[in-house]
Amino acid sequence: MTPASPLLHYLAARQRDKDILVVQSESELAAINMVNGACFAGVRAMTGTSGGGFCLMTEGFGLAGMSESHAVLMLAQRPGPSTGLPTYTSQGDLRFAIHASQGEFPRLVIAPGDVEECFYKTIEAFNLAEKYQIPAILITDKHLQESHKSTTPFDTSKVSIERGALFVGDKYEGEEEYKRYKITENGVSPRVLPSTKGAIVKYSSYEHDEFGITTEDPELTTLMNDKRFRKLEFLNKELEKMETVKIHRDSDADLTIIGWGSTKGAILEAMKILKKENFEVNYLQVIYLAPFPKEKVGEVLESAKRTVAVENNKTAQLVSLIRENNFVDVDHKILKYDGRPFNPWMLADRIRGVM
Repeated sequence: MTPASPLLHYLAARQRDKDILVVQSESELAAINMVNGACFAGVRAMTGTSGGGFCLMTEGFGLAGMSESHAVLMLAQRPGPSTGLPTYTSQGDLRFAIHASQGEFPRLVIAPGDVEECFYKTIEAFNLAEKYQIPAILITDKHLQESHKSTTPFDTSKVSIERGALFVGDKYEGEEEYKRYKITENGVSPRVLPSTKGAIVKYSSYEHDEFGITTEDPELTTLMNDKRFRKLEFLNKELEKMETVKIHRDSDADLTIIGWGSTKGAILEAMKILKKENFEVNYLQVIYLAPFPKEKVGEVLESAKRTVAVENNKTAQLVSLIRENNFVDVDHKILKYDGRPFNPWMLADRIRGVM
């Protein structure tokens, strides 16, 4: 679905060279459940869509949450609601991505801001999703998804593949009968590939016991929910060491800009324009939106003299996340929701107006 289709076009053209399987499914429901099935089979898989398609995928996304599958989804935003402006850009789906699907379960929501970050953050999403057995959303938009930009060659020496607690072998020889959803200290259960001798691997869309067998027992339901959410404690410790935010610091500036996703390019260009006029500003780019890096964001907000948020939506959705997690408000908001990206010169003018 536009503007996610370039992902399909690119991968389809390279599937034979790179030994990957690309499928254009008959529907969004089929696409997300093909991903879930591939995760069950033990491989990595992702799909891509826009807001309308993600609406249809939400039940399958919930299946990934309940079955603890490492599904990765690329959500390319466009203006809504409904069909909206299908060939224009927006940042209106942030809250949707964070809360999509029925019930509660941990997830990753990552917002790259440029081409280079799209490459490296996608690898991070796959690694973390598989390591912690949670679904992940890479949230982009039309502007980032379908723009052309020069970038430095990607450094593959920085890339590593982390598959987590996955047993790959001919025969499982554990001390006890294999439990797909074994309750562990960090909430992550050892994975065994289906058809491995000595292990019966069961996935379930229902609440289940450690073996994957359906249950409605209240105590076990509580234990399994706690197990899934316990992953966040250990995930957050790992994220503390990772680049979940970027601080583009010019100096001890009077104003700090806060943004996420594709507004990065316009903000950095606006900063250059303002610097020539002796206006000094800093820029906090929030990359990981779930789990929200409240400590890192809080450190910047505490030292900021004045703040302004820049978002391509009507309701300042990042600002609402900051209020929810850090209990502080942003001083000013620069919002644009006409389907067009920010123009650096117009953005510089609006920033100048709040300084």
